[in-house]
Amino acid sequence: MQGAYMQLLLTHHARERVKLRGINYRWIQECLIHSKFIKDHPRDPSLKIVHYWIQSKRKWLKVIVRFSEESSLIITAHFDRNFKGILP
Repeated sequence: MQGAYMQLLLTHHARERVKLRGINYRWIQECLIHSKFIKDHPRDPSLKIVHYWIQSKRKWLKVIVRFSEESSLIITAHFDRNFKGILP
């Protein structure tokens, strides 16, 4: 997806939610780099919805992100029980 060395920024909301939900920052990085499940956010075209299978948790990670040339701004992240992607 994006470059492996892109700066990863989190909003205050995202930092709180990631900590509360036990989401590893590395999982977010892997999601942004390796995911094949990316779509536009339905209410904000500047945002993307990205899903990535976290094998160790056996769950789909959903990340809402705004990409720019220099960075990826994480708006929020959570495990998505409703996503029906094809498992790797």
